Amino acid sequence: MMKTTMKTMLGAALLAGCMSTHSLAEDAETTAAPMNYVSGVIVIVSDIDATTEFLTDALGMSVVRNADTERYKETIIGADGGANLALIQMLQGESSVGPARIVFNTKDAPASSAAMKAAGFEVSIDRPTFVLGKDGDGNQWEFIQR
Repeated sequence: MMKTTMKTMLGAALLAGCMSTHSLAEDAETTAAPMNYVSGVIVIVSDIDATTEFLTDALGMSVVRNADTERYKETIIGADGGANLALIQMLQGESSVGPARIVFNTKDAPASSAAMKAAGFEVSIDRPTFVLGKDGDGNQWEFIQR
């Protein structure tokens, strides 16, 4: 119930912001903070080992580090020149983070599609240069061939 209420409130706040006539460029002049790059994305998963296997074996990413606490397990996955993915598997309680959408550039979209299907993902869009699938946790994984 609380989760639904928070999602409703966040959605209303976002919608209100989208409908505003206020320009983000106006804010940027006075409140912008320097940002170099995106360093990571948090992805909540129910099976950290299976997701780690998919990312390392099928996509060629590398484990940067692992950390375990009483509440959660964490694996940081990285690739050369890109942001890291922080995989989190909750051991106690629920996560307040919802499903994510992770976008990758790939040199071979059909191979990415095959890897997703082999890992048990539900592939909803399967084109020669664009693939979109969903894992069992509701996270969307997108591959764009460039």
